[in-house]
Formats: sequence, C-alpha cells, structure tokens
Amino acid sequence: CRPQGYHSLPACSRSLCVLQEIIKAEPRSSLLSPVRQEAMVAIGHLSKVKPPLSCEKNQELMEQCLDSVFSLPPQEFTEDVGPIQTLYASTMAILEGLMQMLLQEDETPERLQGSFRLLQRWLVSEQVWERARAMRVSAHLLRAYLQTVTITTQIPPGQFSALAGTLGPYTCDSLGSIRQGAGDAIGCLLDIQVAKQPWTLRGRDEEWALRRLCQELQSADPGEVWDASMKLANMVSRALPEAEILPFTQTLLESLGAVSQACDQASVLWFHTLLTDRAGDLKDTVQAILSITSTYLRCTEEPEPRGLLAQAVSLLAQHHREAVVTYLLQRPLPLEKWSVPSVRW
Repeated sequence: CRPQGYHSLPACSRSLCVLQEIIKAEPRSSLLSPVRQEAMVAIGHLSKVKPPLSCEKNQELMEQCLDSVFSLPPQEFTEDVGPIQTLYASTMAILEGLMQMLLQEDETPERLQGSFRLLQRWLVSEQVWERARAMRVSAHLLRAYLQTVTITTQIPPGQFSALAGTLGPYTCDSLGSIRQGAGDAIGCLLDIQVAKQPWTLRGRDEEWALRRLCQELQSADPGEVWDASMKLANMVSRALPEAEILPFTQTLLESLGAVSQACDQASVLWFHTLLTDRAGDLKDTVQAILSITSTYLRCTEEPEPRGLLAQAVSLLAQHHREAVVTYLLQRPLPLEKWSVPSVRW
C-alpha cells in the first residue's frame, strides 16, 4: 500500500517535462490565451507531490516560468482595459503564487537568496516593465517568507545585507511602482530582523514611518523620493548587524552601472548613510571598505558615481583619518587626479 500523497516519481517528472515544453512553446511576443497560466497552475499541483522536487529542479521551474512571463510585452502598463489586460493580471498573479509555492517547498536555508539570484537578471533589465515585474515578485516572495519566520528559523548569515543592498538602489528607480515595491520589500526585510530578534521590536511610530516612506517613494517629486530613500537607508543601516557591514557595502557598490544613473546615485547615498550612521563600527573594516571602493573607482568611468565615491572616502576619513591615510599612502598614485579624493583635515 502506497503512503498518502505518494505518486510515481517518473510519471511526475514526465508530466513536469511536458508542462515545461508547453510553457517553452508559448510565444514571448504576446499573451493571447490562458495556456501559459494553466501550465503554471499544473506545475504548482505537481510540486506538492511526494517525494519533493530537488533544489535544482525547483530552481529550473522558477527560472523557466519567470522567463516566460517577464519577457512578455508591457501590456499591463497601458491604459487599455479588456480581456488581454485581465489575462496579463491573472498570469502575473498565478506566477506569484507559483513562485511562493516553490519557495515554500524548498526547505534549504538559502531558498530565499536562491530565488533572488534568479530574479536578479530581471531586476537589472534595461526594460522598465521587466524590472517592475521582477520587483513585484520580489516583494511578494518576501511577504510570503516573512509569514514563515520565527525566532528559530535558520537564516543564512549575510542574507539581510545581501538583499537590502540589492534592493536599496531601486528606491530611486524611474518608475514609482518599482520604488514602492523596493520599499515594501525592504520593510519585509526589516520585519524579518524583528521576527528573529523580538527584543528589538519596533514601536508603532516607526512602523507608521516605514509605511509613510513607502508611499513617499511613489512621489513625482525627485526631492521627496530622495529624502524617503535616505530615511529608509537610515533604518537599514541601524538594523544591519556589524558583521554584515562589509558585504552590504560590497553589494551596494556592485550595483553601480547596472541599471541607471538614478540607481547609481542611490547606491552611493546608501553608502554615505552607512558611513555616517555606523562610523563607530567601521574601525576594523576601513581598509576593506577602501579596497572595495577603489576597485569600483577603477571600474566605473561615469564622472558622477566616481565623484560620489570619492566623497564617500573623504567622509570615511573624517571618522577614521589614520586608517584612511595609511591605506592611501600604501597605494600607487592614480592615473587621474580625481581618482582619489582630496582628504580634508
């Protein structure tokens, strides 16, 4: 007698392969039928069959479904109202549900970061609608993940810094829904920190402040968006574990040049905020931060981010003068006069 929930693994695998072929065959240039979403619904049902899918298969299914939906033209961003618009909306909703289901089926501690690695390709897309879809799914996954977190949940070291550093620059993206999605997602990350450390429970005022910031990120006023992003950066920098300061810095700077000039400026803004808020915790990481910064100074040719990074080094020198001077004296002279900041005493 087979246990309840048991199905033939080869039959399940064959069915999944057929469904993947159906999704693969659907055109990326249009969405004219519910075939794609029906296949995703079927994949969701099969993912619950025991024994569970391997991590590799889980990731493969996620990647293929994301590619199939995110590659579609930006119909949902038009003002047209009709069956196609409804089909787009329901397809995105089903994709979110499937991604959540596959995330929950994966029991490895790194499951959330694994999902974000798949989404990263779309988060850095030049097409704003692809970034918007990826951010929407990102926020949805974080909300779902938050519901499962308790004080005993095993969370990989560095998860907060990696995801917050990835999402932070999008608080200044060109599209309001992306900015708000990034704010919502970062809010979930902060809530996850609280769930793991309930003794740091935020007050109601801070919760309302976070909600207000997410709303302000949708503003058409660039100054208001910039101010909201900076305040959100303050919240993240205060919540950042000391051991994650360095990887957070690296993640922020790795995003330079990936999306847009506005996002580059946000990356450096968040870096500045970290240096200001956590100056006292940086003593043992000054040289490592300078090494990362100098690497990106050499890699980027855009004058504005280079200038902002140089300012960040000057800011670091205000708090850790001796360490900065020692590091700079050990480095070769730059080829360009503005590659290294002028450190004012």
